[in-house]
Amino acid sequence: MATATTALSRWLETELRRRSLSQMALAASAGVGIGTISGILHRGHIPKIDTLFRLADTLNTSRERVLRLAADLPPEPEGGDEADDYLIPELLDEFRQLPDEWKLAALEQVGTLRRLAELPPVRFVGGEEEEGDDGQARSG
Repeated sequence: MATATTALSRWLETELRRRSLSQMALAASAGVGIGTISGILHRGHIPKIDTLFRLADTLNTSRERVLRLAADLPPEPEGGDEADDYLIPELLDEFRQLPDEWKLAALEQVGTLRRLAELPPVRFVGGEEEEGDDGQARSG
């Protein structure tokens, strides 16, 4: 079977190698199925946004970076909020190419992305010490 190489699959493969992680270990840490990891690496699968966020959080990478990799967008330019302006013409062009009946759904998806971006990072139980009711640190 041919391997479908994507920006996301190349990044994930590099992260696994750099951290000496197996696919199984990453899947368990991120709370996703091993098939999801394998699909990204070998079939170019792009998972749902919540799965991308879990991978980003687990690998201590910004969620935005992982979304950019999944969508094969260029890295964010330096310069803060004003630098985002370069995307506006691209986004408008993409939006204009959508069939009219898809445009409302596209706007709803943007709203979903905005709400997801506001969620706090995923915290995995057992990976760090927690403070008990008595104020003492305990393992989770």
